[in-house]
Amino acid sequence: MKTMFCPVFRTVYKKKEAKICLLFCALPLFLIVTSLLPTNFMQLSGDAGSMSCMEFFEAVIFVQFQLTLPSIAFMYLAITCIHDEINKGNLYLYKDIPRIKIFLCKSISLLAWYGIYLMSTFFTSVFTYYVYVIKQPYASGVFFPTRLGDVQYIIIGLLGTISTIIVSLLLVVVLSTFLNNGASLIIGILFTLFCSIAPNLETINVIFPTGFLYTYESIGFSKAILFVLLISVIYLCVIGAVGIYKIKRIEF
Repeated sequence: MKTMFCPVFRTVYKKKEAKICLLFCALPLFLIVTSLLPTNFMQLSGDAGSMSCMEFFEAVIFVQFQLTLPSIAFMYLAITCIHDEINKGNLYLYKDIPRIKIFLCKSISLLAWYGIYLMSTFFTSVFTYYVYVIKQPYASGVFFPTRLGDVQYIIIGLLGTISTIIVSLLLVVVLSTFLNNGASLIIGILFTLFCSIAPNLETINVIFPTGFLYTYESIGFSKAILFVLLISVIYLCVIGAVGIYKIKRIEF
């Protein structure tokens, strides 16, 4: 697995779609640019001294998720890594390697690229915070918030959003093995859209990893974390089972 991962990962990050995905990590920097223009676009506000650096980072990740464009870019990258290579017959080159191993390496490579995107977004967020945001009246100037409730909100928000992206990427990977590009992308987008509005839904919000953002206090922080992880694992197990079934029946 280790010897196969590196060459597979190289085929992922060399794609132009992968580079487009990475461009979205520059979103926080646009806050500095728009501050120089006569517009209210991307302008932040809040109570005086209320926003720490990590709260700003969580807000950036949540805004990126709400925009759906970064999610769409990553899902399209997943499709090109699987469906397009099946159609072109490129995966035939791996005929002597177990199919499950191939798709596992490709899935891990996609998740690794998403991890690089997250880290890059973190660095651009920290840079933007200490260069621009810290000068604003709503900034607290500290890295972590001092209130426990704010820390819990950040953890629930980040965990729910990142879990949703991971599930949606693997969902699209599996769908692209037996559906066309358009259908795989639409289903993936619909899933992320439902997850993005899940915090505002009643009753059914508990079936989405992001559904506990506004209700975790009523059930307890520890239980909310457990539910987010449990729901994500259930999604991944179901997707994995379908994926194994379909992958074994692919004809390159």
